Amino acid sequence: MKIFRRNLSLPLVLFDILGIYFSFYLAFRLRFESGLFAAERGIPGFLPYMKSLPVLIIIWVFIFWNQKIYKNLHYDFLLDWFQLVRAVFMSLVITVALGFFYREFSYSRLVAFFLFIIAPLLLAIVHFLTKRLVYGSFRYLFFPSRMLLIGEGKLVRALKRRLKREHIISLVCPDFPDRVRLSKLVTRRNIQGIVVARSPIDHAKSLEIADICEENGLSFFLVPDILELRLGDLVMDTLLGVPILHLKPTPLSGFNQYVKALFDVFLSIGALSLLSFPLIFFSLLIKMESSGPVFYAQLRMGRKGKVFRFYKFRSMVQNADDLLERIRHLSDRSGPVFKMKKDPRVTWIGKFLRKFSMDELPQIWNVLKGEMSLVGPRPQVLWEAEAYDREAKKRLRVKPGITGLWQISGRAEIPYEEMIKIDLFYVQNWSWELDFSILLRTIPAVLFQKGAY
Repeated sequence: MKIFRRNLSLPLVLFDILGIYFSFYLAFRLRFESGLFAAERGIPGFLPYMKSLPVLIIIWVFIFWNQKIYKNLHYDFLLDWFQLVRAVFMSLVITVALGFFYREFSYSRLVAFFLFIIAPLLLAIVHFLTKRLVYGSFRYLFFPSRMLLIGEGKLVRALKRRLKREHIISLVCPDFPDRVRLSKLVTRRNIQGIVVARSPIDHAKSLEIADICEENGLSFFLVPDILELRLGDLVMDTLLGVPILHLKPTPLSGFNQYVKALFDVFLSIGALSLLSFPLIFFSLLIKMESSGPVFYAQLRMGRKGKVFRFYKFRSMVQNADDLLERIRHLSDRSGPVFKMKKDPRVTWIGKFLRKFSMDELPQIWNVLKGEMSLVGPRPQVLWEAEAYDREAKKRLRVKPGITGLWQISGRAEIPYEEMIKIDLFYVQNWSWELDFSILLRTIPAVLFQKGAY
């Protein structure tokens, strides 16, 4: 696999060089030849920019290599784009700084800005197509690897997705096959390795599979069943030469936590300035339709169990909380939550606001106060949070969010138990790429009203 990665980094580098050139060319054309922007000093020729292009390409490719972009062979377009945005920004900072010291020619700052917009998107498309057409084809034609997964359930499905992203064909066998059947399967399907991911572990069977792998020169992997319970919480380590599993800290802590808080504040201020008119308009509609306050405030549980006042546009009649006890038994979802598709308490404008999640906009104020984040698990009603078991309480390790994995995965259509698992996955596997992906996928989730009621 290392030889495969090393050899196939070359075509990606070559395509990146072409992508950087075309991004540079498009940025120049957009600035000087589109007619949208005035050129006070006239339209310069492309030749001075061409002279700087070799230096720019060397710097950019070096930064991309340093950021390990060429080691990522996955098909995740959003992840590629986010990594490229970061790498292109770093590359532009260096090239703009060098251009400042080069006094023979004055380069346009708008060209640099357009390059920052165009290059990540164009290069992300190049990476996606290269991995699909070149890497995928080369991998399957010349290095076809097949892994046999023994087991079933969410862990096996997760392993299948991971193997697919690594261009490895996976076959699934729910139960332990006998020696004769396994030998035939290995020979007929050209299996290179076996992964035992069955819970609870049958140690005798697992040792037998390990012996068969050793006899046939196959790779053998065993997934401890404890990972089913604490997937993402455990890290393999050694203590006095003995292999152990230890708990890792939540990724969203320390420096990352402070940077995310700053990001939330700056983005919320920008959102408020853009959404000021819709906020006023919805406020007037709510006030015109029914008596009562424009905003609905309720106590919710946040990070580390801290209780805070949570704001939404009022989408129900004024005495909605008093009516809840009468209809609590009509909930469409199991577990300690209440969700009802045809809730009689919802007003006409409330149905519209809920359908497009516009009732959540006032929570930007909670973000500015530091009680919530833009992305995170949903803040729970107090009586729902009181029913949390030990596992569910892990949701409280991070700030609740306006949007999250639950919202983009189906919202109210997802059962309570699955919602908890989704939120725990976010807590245990947080990354900037994941947050950015959730923010982008929130837009289609809201527009198509998936699970909204």
